[in-house]
Amino acid sequence: MPKEEKNPASFIAAVAFFLMLLFLIVVIDNKTLRFVLAATLLGSLFVLLLIFLNKRKKATELSNLNVKTFKTSTQREEGFIIKKQEQTTATPTEKLNPRDEFKTLLRQVLTIIKNQIFSDSVAFYWANEDKRQMVLEEGITELGYNFVKRYNWDDDVLTDVAITGNPKILGDILAEKDVIKYQSPSVGVKSLLVYPVTYRNKVIGVILVDSKQTQTFSEDDLKNIALFADLISNLIENYTTKFDLFYSDKVLEVISDSNLTNVEQILNKVQNFAIKILDCVAFGAVLQEDEKWVVKIGQSKIGKYIDVGTPIDLTGSIVGEVITTGRAKIIPSTRTVGKVVRFTENEKINLESSIAVIPINHGFKCYGAMIFEHSKPNFFASHSDLQKLEALTKITGVILENENLNELIENYFIYDEATLLMRKNYFLLRLDAEVERKLKHGGFLSLVLFSVDNLDYIRKTYGGEATYLILPEISNIVRERINKFDLAGKLDENLIGVALVEMDATDAQLWAEKLRRSISNHEIRFEDKSFSVTITVGVSPWDGDRNAEEFFLRVMNGFLKVKQSAENIVKVF
Repeated sequence: MPKEEKNPASFIAAVAFFLMLLFLIVVIDNKTLRFVLAATLLGSLFVLLLIFLNKRKKATELSNLNVKTFKTSTQREEGFIIKKQEQTTATPTEKLNPRDEFKTLLRQVLTIIKNQIFSDSVAFYWANEDKRQMVLEEGITELGYNFVKRYNWDDDVLTDVAITGNPKILGDILAEKDVIKYQSPSVGVKSLLVYPVTYRNKVIGVILVDSKQTQTFSEDDLKNIALFADLISNLIENYTTKFDLFYSDKVLEVISDSNLTNVEQILNKVQNFAIKILDCVAFGAVLQEDEKWVVKIGQSKIGKYIDVGTPIDLTGSIVGEVITTGRAKIIPSTRTVGKVVRFTENEKINLESSIAVIPINHGFKCYGAMIFEHSKPNFFASHSDLQKLEALTKITGVILENENLNELIENYFIYDEATLLMRKNYFLLRLDAEVERKLKHGGFLSLVLFSVDNLDYIRKTYGGEATYLILPEISNIVRERINKFDLAGKLDENLIGVALVEMDATDAQLWAEKLRRSISNHEIRFEDKSFSVTITVGVSPWDGDRNAEEFFLRVMNGFLKVKQSAENIVKVF
């Protein structure tokens, strides 16, 4: 037990001080001086008394504390259980962290930008207009510098783009410190592209990409960045809604599992809530699939309800009406309104119920609808119950939006935007899988490479913009002529590859010849003119090549030899 320390020297000094004051009061004849000394003595005694009382109080508190400690230890020895504070389980919305999801998806987008633009660095900065600051959200670099997390608006490029909303490309930066404030330390960047990101018609951030090489970025890169800026804007819209839902008490009541990452999970969760918690007699959900609105889930407590996969009637059904209008519809009781068509005119549903049909909305888009049926009339008349159902559909809308965004990002990565053909990396990845399959199981596989003849002549005759139409037009013809298991990719600016699965060299040559003729007979219209093009084609069968790269390089070498000697021809090698 801690003890109060005593100081004998201090005590002796205090006693000596008081004795000296008493001696001086007695000896000195001067009344004024004696009065001052007496006042000093009284004041000192008063201070000493206060110190004494304060120490007594502390000693009492310490004693009480020791008694409590002793009692606690005694209780433990005698077998009493001292309970710890119970740890509360995190609620679903506490587990759900939309900001982390946003940062993860944003980093994926930035990684794709960096790979597509061939830059050394990429980053996204918020433009904080209130504080007049640029604030880092996420950044990736290979140049070894640190991104400045926050800096005040200045005369740098990022600030200029944030204020004006106009993108900028710098190709030969001389005075780096005057235009670049986001690096620490500066590393001698020569090229910089900065593009604004808008939200609700206001610049809220910028994307930047940089390079140590001069003249790295072009107008085409600017167009690509614009697409990703729209993606990030959609992400912000998406997660702004998520944050609004983050603290929703109704969602806490309904969703007990935070691991809801796809539509099937959330629909099953909502179905369980509708049937078991709300005691609904039936529940169904309709989503779009292959450009049709179909039933994705349907269950009834008292018999068959509706088959999964059933296409619905947009006109004449209450679910179709809700999807079309984007507004909820409540039917207090089917007994009072007569026949109700839920999904389709041919359905065989004979339930007497009250019905709530809620649209699955996110932003300005409707992704489908959910239908709830209860045996009690006017069950969904309560505004709070309706809000609870709308909260569920909002979550479903957010998850559907996430899936769409992920698919969109993936498509940007694996497909060329202009031709809708696979990009080279993805094409070779898929081709590698086909080669591995042939090594294990055998079979035929042919690779066709072709390019357009005389592009320079077309550019000089009709202008550069006319050449941009050629590959997309040709790609349409290619896609119409391949099977769903064949592969087609844009492998270079003027090179398309097609892998014909289970096709030998003879059949591949016939296929390539038909393609060559179709393209040469195809008329390409540009403004008030029209023209046609020819292609040179190389065909080669798989010949035991160990992987896609080996197969592609062999065929490419043969194709280049064909290009040097002839045009508008199909050559097998």
